[in-house]
Amino acid sequence: MKSAIVAHTKELEQLCEKLAESGSFSLDTEFVRERTFYIQLGIVQVAANGVEAVIDPQAVDSLEPLYELVTDPSVEKIVHAGEQDFAALYEKGEIVPTNVFDTQIAAALVGYGDQISYAKLVAKVTGVQLSKLETLTDWTARPLTQAQIDYSLEDVRYLAKIREHLGERLDALGRSGWELEECARLESAEAYRPLEPLEYYKRLKTGGLNGGSLGVLREVAAWREATARSRNIPRGWVIRDQSVLEIARRKPSTIKSLKQIRSLKPHQIGKEGESIIAAVARGEQNPINEPTSDNAKNKMPPQVDSIARLLEAWLYARATEAEIAPSMLATRIDLKSLAAGHYRSELPSLPLLEGWRRELVGQDFLDILDGKKSLHIDGDTVRIEATGVEGGKYLDMNSSERLVRTQNDVGIYRQDQRVHALE
Repeated sequence: MKSAIVAHTKELEQLCEKLAESGSFSLDTEFVRERTFYIQLGIVQVAANGVEAVIDPQAVDSLEPLYELVTDPSVEKIVHAGEQDFAALYEKGEIVPTNVFDTQIAAALVGYGDQISYAKLVAKVTGVQLSKLETLTDWTARPLTQAQIDYSLEDVRYLAKIREHLGERLDALGRSGWELEECARLESAEAYRPLEPLEYYKRLKTGGLNGGSLGVLREVAAWREATARSRNIPRGWVIRDQSVLEIARRKPSTIKSLKQIRSLKPHQIGKEGESIIAAVARGEQNPINEPTSDNAKNKMPPQVDSIARLLEAWLYARATEAEIAPSMLATRIDLKSLAAGHYRSELPSLPLLEGWRRELVGQDFLDILDGKKSLHIDGDTVRIEATGVEGGKYLDMNSSERLVRTQNDVGIYRQDQRVHALE
């Protein structure tokens, strides 16, 4: 297979023409951001139809030919866990990919496990054991060594073969549409567009903060975000999350009170103290009036957790039967949200209740909650099954029947006698 380092725009144009002619190509990137806020793109690796190449963004005048290819809907882009790769390209050129096949997503849909690594997938499909010698390489350093080049090209060398294998598996299981539905998320600008600074506080753990403290948290987090971006340094180099939360709780109004926060270093207070105090003042003037945990509407009976565990039993059983990673269907938080929403008669908006997930298991969940289906253990096959119930009613949230874990590997739950919708 022919390989090359592309260091001139004309070479990049010729390479992209070959990739476009193939109709499909493999893509990967190498980047670093340990010491910066913004991604530092090191190299881009591509492969298709007997051609392998490493594109050097530091050497070419423009990556525009590559951008045009990535956004071309007639050409398939094969990646593995490609969100970060596309995020790097979006940050550099504000481009949104189209026609994406992500092998990590596809692998989860055919029963190869959730978030399987590229190396494990290569070994499973091809039997090749990949090298790990350049894992900690600084991909922005120049010149690139031959060892770096060889290592980086392995990340695209086997993607086409893996894609072919997974495509056949998806077709055999009737799940090609599922893969298209899942990869559509990677083809949206929302997947890569950064949050506005005033929205970043939502990424932090806000439990226990009242409206005034949440207002302070929003302003301090926004100040930190803007500062990190303007200086192109990691957020934690400005102040750490722990410090942001502690400032929100204490709401210091002077430098002296700011010094009482142990997680803040003296040099941070000296350099950023006045800005932090100003952000605290803005936050106190603009509290966030969100419902608190004392709101009766948000109080859930303890049985909601038991109902979520019941749903989890069916989730694991159905996932095992369908040969799919359970986490591709729903998380435990999703199930608790569904159980709580059903209790309030306000079903939440969840992926679980949409598209192929609803067809595979989501509708069963709704039927179980509505008493239209019951769960029981088949004595012969030791499988958990959902069967219809005539005249069923809502699950009784006040039921004292106990759920216990079986020793089944899939973690099925059942009641002492029989898991069922109460009539």
